[in-house]
Amino acid sequence: MDQRGWGRIPGVQRYCFQPDLQVGSENWIVVFLEGAGYTGAALPIYDHVNVNCSGRLCVALIGTNGLARDREGRLIVCTHGDRTLYRLEKDGTRTVLADRYGGKRLSGPNDLAVKSDGSIYFSDRGSGLISGNVFPGVTNPLRELDYNAIMRWKEGKVDVILKDERVNGLAFSPDEKYLYLILSGTINRYDLQSDGTIANPKLFLDTRADKTPGAPDGMKVDRNGNVFTSGPGGVWIVSPEGAVLGRFEPRLHQQIYLLAMTTVKDCILRAAARCITFGLTPPRSN
Repeated sequence: MDQRGWGRIPGVQRYCFQPDLQVGSENWIVVFLEGAGYTGAALPIYDHVNVNCSGRLCVALIGTNGLARDREGRLIVCTHGDRTLYRLEKDGTRTVLADRYGGKRLSGPNDLAVKSDGSIYFSDRGSGLISGNVFPGVTNPLRELDYNAIMRWKEGKVDVILKDERVNGLAFSPDEKYLYLILSGTINRYDLQSDGTIANPKLFLDTRADKTPGAPDGMKVDRNGNVFTSGPGGVWIVSPEGAVLGRFEPRLHQQIYLLAMTTVKDCILRAAARCITFGLTPPRSN
């Protein structure tokens, strides 16, 4: 590890793909953004940084996590290292949207979803800090907020939507009637109220009985309302009614489908997926 900074640590850089170039060719994958989630020049207090080891590579969770575009096409970024929610402007500059709540530093935005009215819902959980998450008897001296939460940024203001130690990935249904929220091995569905708050939590998916490695972490919803979420054994596809339609199952040295926790180029060349038990409905016409 480079003791002078984090420049080449996976997770700090963001990559983009050149779709017109041959897969695996030179410059097929290029660095899109340096220092994407940590802009400090020196190494932070290493004892307080969470390092996740996948078996082949140790990744310091000091970079970015959740990414989404707003209605103007600008990239919204959750950062572990800087503990901010920022917007990447079209001229390349960064606008920090949120770094504090109630005068205290955020613990580390983790994932986000952008609503059609421009508001941004995000989970704040401190994943980039060792012992950053709130659990009984676990503390970190760098942490200022004593809870994990779903927060909302709207027109320059931040408020708390839900306090829960398990908050993780989140997504809206296409009609924005519901907010889906990953809570450990489950996904809950909440009614989205007219004032932007949430109510009436219902269990949407429970993967805890499946002991295959993996768990819900991030998810996306397609225009038909199907939920695509990471889970045991791969990526699960779930209907709006909560029925499991199929799963992408990772396999090594096959066709490319998935990215995982490793360098992007290595992961692209090594990761693959096999589709099993599909039952997706065809896209609706516009």
